Amino acid sequence: MNDFFSQIKTHADPNFVDKTAVYLPPEHRFSTLSHALSEYHGVDILSLTQNNDLIAGVDRQQLNQAYEQLLINKPQPHACVLVAITDEISPRLLLTCRASNLSSHAGEVSLVGGKRDKTDRSSYEVATREAFEEVGLLRQDSTLIGFLPMQISKKGLLVRPVVVSMTPAIADSLIASEDEIQRLFWADLTYLKTTPPIDYYFERPNFGRAYLHTPAWLIDDRQIGEPEVVWGLTGRIIANFLHIGYGVCYQWYYHLQAHH
Repeated sequence: MNDFFSQIKTHADPNFVDKTAVYLPPEHRFSTLSHALSEYHGVDILSLTQNNDLIAGVDRQQLNQAYEQLLINKPQPHACVLVAITDEISPRLLLTCRASNLSSHAGEVSLVGGKRDKTDRSSYEVATREAFEEVGLLRQDSTLIGFLPMQISKKGLLVRPVVVSMTPAIADSLIASEDEIQRLFWADLTYLKTTPPIDYYFERPNFGRAYLHTPAWLIDDRQIGEPEVVWGLTGRIIANFLHIGYGVCYQWYYHLQAHH
């Protein structure tokens, strides 16, 4: 895990602007949310070490030193995702189910977004370019609200969440790109703010007799008639969004427990 941190590339592109300036007029529905995001002054890369049994057996001191060095280096994001919410009385948050033929994360629930290209000049540009490719959302049809601290993916990518809003009409016009997205669906923001995630567990062969316990939301997907499981990186990003943006705190963890 120490090597995991040290191999994260920290080369900076001088032409790339990570967090661009944000301004919303006071009368905008999400002006308070935007202000809360801008007033966040905590670490800009969230730690993987807290409540995480998946890194058991490593030298915690070395791990923390590597993480602190990563914070000092202030690397730019490798990928960006869009936390997209609708500008209406009962806002909805955009989620997707990835296509089953993809080489990574096939069939999983995710936010729209992806890796940064050399031509991208900002995190907002990365996230909105990917959103257009995946669901047809035009950059000019979204309003930038703010940014969240970066998360570290299991593959060692630094992922910057970009928060935007869109009108309900635009939201309802989005269409999933069959090459990348199996379908898109929506989570009610009030539901996420008022309903703590459940303790969900997975049986994984590489864990032996242990099961992975982690928080997850079950979000109804009317297209398939059963709930989608929102967990992992996507769940962590949503939980962090609710914490910084709305003061709603849900503990996130990865616990290995033996089942008999």
